[in-house]
Amino acid sequence: MSYDAVEASPHDGRPILLFEFVQNATTWRYTSRGEDVSALAASWSAVPIEMSEIEQGSEMSKNNLKLSFPRDHAFAAQFVGAPQEFPTSVTLRRGHEGDGNYAVYWKGRIMAASLDGPKAVIDCEPIFTSLRRPGLRAKFQKACRHCHYQRGCWLNKDDFAEQAAVLSLSGLSLTVQTSQPDGWFTGGMVKASDGSMRFVMAHAGQALTLLSVFDTLAAQVAEGFGYGQNYGNYYGGIAVTLYPGCDHTIEVCDTKFNNKPNYGGWKWIPVKNPFGGSSIV
Repeated sequence: MSYDAVEASPHDGRPILLFEFVQNATTWRYTSRGEDVSALAASWSAVPIEMSEIEQGSEMSKNNLKLSFPRDHAFAAQFVGAPQEFPTSVTLRRGHEGDGNYAVYWKGRIMAASLDGPKAVIDCEPIFTSLRRPGLRAKFQKACRHCHYQRGCWLNKDDFAEQAAVLSLSGLSLTVQTSQPDGWFTGGMVKASDGSMRFVMAHAGQALTLLSVFDTLAAQVAEGFGYGQNYGNYYGGIAVTLYPGCDHTIEVCDTKFNNKPNYGGWKWIPVKNPFGGSSIV
């Protein structure tokens, strides 16, 4: 019997929901049934997942789907209180017991997660939000409008990468072996061996201040891979990749990155409006 026939039947339908989450090469598969399900050449683990109503409307931003997991569930917990390292897609499939046909019922991506009593609530937005297109997004401003190492800037961050050993890590404070001048990595990034990154808020000496706690790197440091010192030089330890930052001024763009032709700002904007005399800065 076809999926449509079972779905429309008042008696034969016994719905099964399959939830698939994909983040890079990692895939999680769950079902809201009371027992594990074998379907689509894969195993789907039973988890008490509560799902909000699926709605369709004219405003895509209001058609979100909320999935509620148990508060202590490991999958949901990783999205609570920490920024996502990589986007996680969500595919919801619906089928019926005894029927091998499963239709894609909803598709989107995880945006955020929060705790609500005994639940961990994951907020997902539909895939159709990717159709949003900004118009006239370039801003007339003194500082460069481009995101560093991204479109418009066109710099390849790997051309400026620097390997460094981790000397210590505590909360937002990361100490690395580097001889670059103060501020060199401010506005840049730190990448761990697993590909996860953190934004650098400040750099002074060998100390970096991160935007958020670096859990994956902290776990590596906690495993005991220490470092030593021989003839004044550090060796061993956890290695990270550092990318220098940019303050979005034309001077830094030119002297630090030799990227002046791609500078996205207008340094010589007048402070006063030449037509009316009011401030335009």
